[in-house]
Amino acid sequence: MRKRKGFVLLIGLVVLSLVAGCSGSKSEGTSSPSGTAAGGSSSPAASADAGPLTFSIYPNYDWWTMQAWGDDPISKWIQDNKKVTLKPISSGGAAATKLNTMEVSGSLPDVIILDRKDVPRFVENDQLVALDPYLDKYPNAKAAIGEETLNMLRAKDGKIYMLPNWFATKPTNNAGWVVNMQIYKALGSPKLETFDDLEAYLKLVKAKYPDVIPLEVGFQGDGIDTLIYAGMAEDHPSFYANDSMFVYPDGDKLKPVLEDPALKEAWQFASRLFREKLITQDAFTQTNDQYLEKVNSGRVAIFATGSVGNDGEQALRLLQAKDPSFEYKVFWPLHKAGLDPNKIWPGNWNSLGWNAVVITKNAKDPEQIFAFYDWLISQEGQTVTFFGPKGLLWDELTPDGVPVPNEYAKKVSPEELEKIHPGQWTELLGNSAMIDRIKTEQEKLKPAEQMSWLVRSQQEVLWKTSMNVDPFVNSDPDPNAPEGVAATHMVDFFKQTFAKAIYAKSDQEVSDIMDKANADSAKFGFDKYVQFKTEKWKENVQKLNGK
Repeated sequence: MRKRKGFVLLIGLVVLSLVAGCSGSKSEGTSSPSGTAAGGSSSPAASADAGPLTFSIYPNYDWWTMQAWGDDPISKWIQDNKKVTLKPISSGGAAATKLNTMEVSGSLPDVIILDRKDVPRFVENDQLVALDPYLDKYPNAKAAIGEETLNMLRAKDGKIYMLPNWFATKPTNNAGWVVNMQIYKALGSPKLETFDDLEAYLKLVKAKYPDVIPLEVGFQGDGIDTLIYAGMAEDHPSFYANDSMFVYPDGDKLKPVLEDPALKEAWQFASRLFREKLITQDAFTQTNDQYLEKVNSGRVAIFATGSVGNDGEQALRLLQAKDPSFEYKVFWPLHKAGLDPNKIWPGNWNSLGWNAVVITKNAKDPEQIFAFYDWLISQEGQTVTFFGPKGLLWDELTPDGVPVPNEYAKKVSPEELEKIHPGQWTELLGNSAMIDRIKTEQEKLKPAEQMSWLVRSQQEVLWKTSMNVDPFVNSDPDPNAPEGVAATHMVDFFKQTFAKAIYAKSDQEVSDIMDKANADSAKFGFDKYVQFKTEKWKENVQKLNGK
């Protein structure tokens, strides 16, 4: 998920294979055998069942409001069977202010879900519980996450204060190129591999289908610096232009992404498409809902964004309800002529996943809270939170622990499903390796024609075109430090520069805009940020090499 667009809560359609996770080689967790998963009796951690546990939890995000615990079948099952009750605290749309207020008043919640870059300040103020003693005592977390990943989370004092949320051990990706196959076939199914092919095809679409958008690039031009940028150089993921980077590696140092020749080529190409009206003309003014309306109505010949997997699945469901023959297809990433197509990476993944979960020293029983999270990582915990408890959407498991969808699950509407499985509890902690394995195996239980479009697209293209970026993760500066202030400033500055470049009248003007912006970034200290990222990058490389 790209930071520019924010994080979208996963809905209950996970049961019907709409979750984008990842599979991997590390252990998924050592307890709760498949025969008892989600059945209610076994537990990976004795203290999780040792008695009632109630704790407060605060997601530090403006958009995230948890519903009341126990109001849906999943949280009710956990409450009844594990004797655990969560008391959510809402940000009220002002997360940072709310957290600061609780911190100053000494009333921090028991558990906080937050970005990793915000954790160090709480460590320095001695407000968090070190998790090291529990990691050896409770088996699932350490086995599933892995020593290497945990070591990347160690604070300056050498201790671990956070668990990674939605950690991964193999590619996960939703970024790609999706082609409207009705239009493509009607135009003779021409070769569509390079950017030269793309430009020729878009001109053909414009001539033959004047009411169709040749290339839709989504909210805030997402597809340009995700898909087009990635295709301008080998082994050069679009991640370098995302809000947590803005730098790219050049030899043994990092440089500002505004100096990147691949980005300049991407913006020049996109600007030319824009001038020729081959690309979304309202890319920087439309809302995400407006982008989705076009995709959902089939009024696009190609759409390319960082979220085509989920967007395409949703659109197909709506379009095929009216026309069963309608088809969207994910194509292999397009690229600059002469490059190796197997070295183009529009997607990226890292073992640390999304954000962090921490336990504060205000918690009365931090060990019991950790034991609960250790249970969440187990097969039983993940089965309950992602696929529901036994008797809801499944009644039996395969020998490998895969829930077999029951008759109700096969016919339930998405609207009904979201009510009984709101999806938000999947955000508590995601063991991606386990969920993806179960999800993929569950698809094999269906007839071929009923297999999820998303899962098929992930297996054939999306996961294969995602690059690991572990050397660059967990390297965001303190927002209040000079380099952190520069990073914050860069978000809007980059966005403004991006829009100016696409609206430029010539390739030379794009180049001039980028050069001036790069020089101007020194005014808010971006060089300090670049140096900070370089040092963190080198530290990560050493950690990954076991040094």
